[in-house]
Amino acid sequence: METEVLYRKGGPELVDDLKNNVRVCKTGEAKTTKGHKLMARFVIHTVGPRYNVKYVTAAESALYSCYRNVLKQVRENGMKTVACPCIHSIRRGYPSEDGAHIAISEYNMYFRRKFKDTYMELLPLYFPRCAKEEAEALKKLPEDIGNEDGEPIIPERQIRILDKPTINSIRKQNVEDFEQTVDLNKEFGTSTVLEVGKHPFAHMEQNPDDRKHVWGKTSDEQRKREMRQRYERLLKRSKTEDLTDIAALRCLYRTGVDRFGRPVVIFVGKHFPSKSIDLERALLYLIRVMEPVVESDYVVVYFHTQTTSENHPPMAYLKHMYSILDNKYRRNLKAFYIVHPTWWSKLATWFFTTFTASDIKKRVYSLKGVQYLYGSIFPDQLDIPQFVTNYDIQDPSVIHGSSKSSFEDKRCRCVCPVLGKDNTTVQKKSVTIRDNLDPNFCKCEYVLDNPPPNVCAQCECQYESRNTTTIKVVVIFVICVVSLLFVYMLFLLCLDPLIARRPSSYQQHTNEEVNMEEVPSSASATPQRAPMLSDQMRQRSIIDRVSNEQKRWKGTVEEQRKQIYDRHKLLN
Repeated sequence: METEVLYRKGGPELVDDLKNNVRVCKTGEAKTTKGHKLMARFVIHTVGPRYNVKYVTAAESALYSCYRNVLKQVRENGMKTVACPCIHSIRRGYPSEDGAHIAISEYNMYFRRKFKDTYMELLPLYFPRCAKEEAEALKKLPEDIGNEDGEPIIPERQIRILDKPTINSIRKQNVEDFEQTVDLNKEFGTSTVLEVGKHPFAHMEQNPDDRKHVWGKTSDEQRKREMRQRYERLLKRSKTEDLTDIAALRCLYRTGVDRFGRPVVIFVGKHFPSKSIDLERALLYLIRVMEPVVESDYVVVYFHTQTTSENHPPMAYLKHMYSILDNKYRRNLKAFYIVHPTWWSKLATWFFTTFTASDIKKRVYSLKGVQYLYGSIFPDQLDIPQFVTNYDIQDPSVIHGSSKSSFEDKRCRCVCPVLGKDNTTVQKKSVTIRDNLDPNFCKCEYVLDNPPPNVCAQCECQYESRNTTTIKVVVIFVICVVSLLFVYMLFLLCLDPLIARRPSSYQQHTNEEVNMEEVPSSASATPQRAPMLSDQMRQRSIIDRVSNEQKRWKGTVEEQRKQIYDRHKLLN
């Protein structure tokens, strides 16, 4: 507990000094660091032993080493005054009496070796062994040796309480009685608290209950408290530092209000040079602009129009900023509109709102054009840069496109009756769907264009939002399967023929034309000679003779092949 208090009062510099310079301090060793925010110049760190009945000698030797190394550090650093508490700890199971013997013995031997003369002269005066030595010591002791606690008493600083300070006659009659102090604790009984006047000095301490309350908090509560303190420090800096250069960029500013009267803040991505600007000062400017707005419900409009990689801040900076900002930024944000998003910005937004800012995911909307903002914010309440408006005019898909391309997963569906000529008979019901509306504007007067009177009272409007996680998982799975099939097809078309052309080991030929058994004998194959043969028969006989010779030759070659294959197989 004392160590934790020491580290907390020493500040983070003391902890960094320990991590960087000391690093390791084993049992019995002593290391010295600077005091940093403490009143002391140095702090000597040591580790006391853990007491075990089986290893008493080892524990005593380690405790001796602690005191000896501490005093060695005192001598090496030239310290004049040192406050050394008991190194042995009851929490480590070390007996108090045994530890006190070792501490006093070590200090005694140290003073005998280093300050022998002073030690031998003064210590007998304060620690007499008998009444005779005490009487002799009184002659050499100073006149003022303090009170019963050894604290020096200064009469001028004593608190004096007069019985009746307004009676001047008592002062004239008896000055000594008037100057005499009164001990209220003795007059009204023994007090259990510290007696007033016994200590000439007193310092104010914090309420111990508050300290216990802080120590009793969990790690999450402590982390939230630290985050709150860090945000307050940034808020204080944002009010004092000069941020006119960032304000001149006009990348973040406040405009009018939406249909519900909530303030609207606009962020222009093209005007934010993330590579050349100081991101920390940009965060301070963000806090300065947003602090008066986030106290209540608000809306943010982000124009992603014509942005490049120079305008995109790192994802790590966005996570850092999201963790630093106070909880009211997330709690009071009712809508975050992204105008002119790209497929890359949609992907980055999905990852950020899924894994980092999941609590605002349902309040982020992607709009294809500026005109889709008019369903939630009146045009006269928006201060839109000129290049954003020109981009909408030049892009025909924004003018003639459907809002379903941006809001296919969230829509407002209103079922309204169609009245007859008498405005009372219901002929049929019509379904009107609007995909570019905020959930708060899912009402008849915002969905229908110029609705007839008495129709909105009979309309049923419902805001629908479907979960696309399953669809996205299935699509990703199908894309992966198709990609694998495509890669396999390329392998069959390109790589497999190249592998098949490689020379293989010797194998028996399989393209055998004719077996020897199928070759007809010469007797049966010899054609019958007729006495009168035409030219056609004569040519056929020649062809048959050649074919028979060819078959005979093939049979011989096949037999030789088999013999060679058998020999090759035997050799293998």
